[in-house]
Amino acid sequence: MTENNTTLGSAFIMLTILVIFFMCSGAWAATYYADFKNGDDSHSGTSPVTAWKHAPGDPNAEGKADVTLKDGDIVLFKGGVKYRGRIMINSDGVTYKGNGWGTAKAIIDGSVPLTNWNRCSSALECSGNPNWQNIYYTTVLSGTKALTSNLYQDDEMLYVAQYPNPVDPFFMDNRDYYLEASSVSDTSLVDSRLSAIGNDLVGGYVFLSASSNEVKFSKVTSFNASENRIFFDPISSPKRKYAISNSINGMVLDKQGEYYVNESTRRVYLWPLNDKDATRCEITISVLSKTINIGSHDKITIDGLILQKGLYNAIEASYGTEEITVKNCEIVKYRSDSISNAVGFETTTNSLFEKNYFHMNARMRGLSTKGRNIKYVDNTVVKVGRTAMWFLGCTDCEIKDNYIYNCTGVHSNGISCYSNCNNVSITGNIVLQSNNSLTLQNVDGITVSYNIFNGGGQYPMGIWNDSSPASNITLDHNILLGYYSSIYRSPKKSIPGLVMKNNIFAGLTDRDGQGEYGYNIYTDIAGGQKSLNSTEMLIKDLSRLFLDPNNFDYTPKPDSPACGAGEEGSDIGPIPCGDSAPDHPKNPKIIEVFP
Repeated sequence: MTENNTTLGSAFIMLTILVIFFMCSGAWAATYYADFKNGDDSHSGTSPVTAWKHAPGDPNAEGKADVTLKDGDIVLFKGGVKYRGRIMINSDGVTYKGNGWGTAKAIIDGSVPLTNWNRCSSALECSGNPNWQNIYYTTVLSGTKALTSNLYQDDEMLYVAQYPNPVDPFFMDNRDYYLEASSVSDTSLVDSRLSAIGNDLVGGYVFLSASSNEVKFSKVTSFNASENRIFFDPISSPKRKYAISNSINGMVLDKQGEYYVNESTRRVYLWPLNDKDATRCEITISVLSKTINIGSHDKITIDGLILQKGLYNAIEASYGTEEITVKNCEIVKYRSDSISNAVGFETTTNSLFEKNYFHMNARMRGLSTKGRNIKYVDNTVVKVGRTAMWFLGCTDCEIKDNYIYNCTGVHSNGISCYSNCNNVSITGNIVLQSNNSLTLQNVDGITVSYNIFNGGGQYPMGIWNDSSPASNITLDHNILLGYYSSIYRSPKKSIPGLVMKNNIFAGLTDRDGQGEYGYNIYTDIAGGQKSLNSTEMLIKDLSRLFLDPNNFDYTPKPDSPACGAGEEGSDIGPIPCGDSAPDHPKNPKIIEVFP
């Protein structure tokens, strides 16, 4: 072979290697642009000035935008623009970003404006409601359901009319203000107070307290005036506490911000907030569900998007995904009529959920996943209707440095790990006023360390130690306050491998001598609590321990008894003496995110 041939052969081999390298490295991956306001699907989509209207994966995408993405492709949504649509991701290895084009985050909005409002001209036009002069009406889309209509007025929540009026309409399932029926069955209830509402109840809903600490919704089908009995679609195991919802009767629709949807005639009646003119407000109704569907695709990144005013899941994935990242997103003002997840994955592996902000999502969990090596890191969850963070059957997982506040819906908690969770680290979280801050069931190898949990009148922690007992639980350097006892355990079985050290507890009813205890501070002695050992202390005055405990500032005082009193001379609790407490809802540094 000549020298020239050898040189050409070597060059060909090198060129082939480079081609393979660039193909494998995603060097030919593309960046596409979506501008719902000014884009056009006939454009190339490869620059801001040739942006598409619809993003790839949107069922409404057409023309050049109706494309299957490649591994490494990025889709940029224009910041500050409301994108009205859904995304069905159609390839592995792609990224959807809302923070790379423009100064504001892009918004994917699941609502549409409601227009053509008319003011009621008489009581007759408002079915006899005595507040008719304040009420407006218009027509909604076919198939609209009252409990998922999710109306907003100028971005303030409106709510389906309810009787009795809830203290906070966001928590429509708060049973504290419900009425008590004289009798109830699976299909009817009796209460003399219903006589004043009568047939206006038909087509509305009854909310009934039920077994398993739930509230169930059912449509009212008829009313028997002689018995003051309403009939409704069957509910399993109802209890006597109930509320009425979605009626135009003046006892139900009786205040600003309430509305009624006639699901048969498709007419909605609204008493606007602040007695405003509905024709001069932007009033929206949610119409799109399941905003981003990852399906079974892997290596997907969702970054920097605001997802708002949708129904059911904001981001969901099917069974068996890998390497999913959801970060820097805000998920707000979603609604469900059952139980849904703002972000919910069937089963995933090696996935990260980081720096997301969940708030004002009614009847919904924040994060819910199953799988292995999943991390929830530095997320904020405020005022969601169900449990803020849920691991269900997770192995080698982590919940770290998250803030959770005011998640007090029925059957909701701050953090829950259930159903064969193994080797889970729960570290550095602040969970305040969210029913039980942490609940565990059927778990093994759980480390709970350096957290601040305040139950706000309920147990900060619950361990359900029933037919599938818990084992190997370690609590180290935590604060668990806000109730007379820090931990509820049911039933009170022994927990193999239980270790509780260097914590600041309220009382501890279940401190029964089983397990390893040491270097804990107790702020009270709960009924049935066993005596402390020589390394433990009783300090009833919280002001001796912390700078401002009444406002959740658990910074240790310089002379706090917790300083240096822990195992091997460590400080008891999560915050070392000399350091400041991390941000929390009463801290002005982040108070704006806690409405």
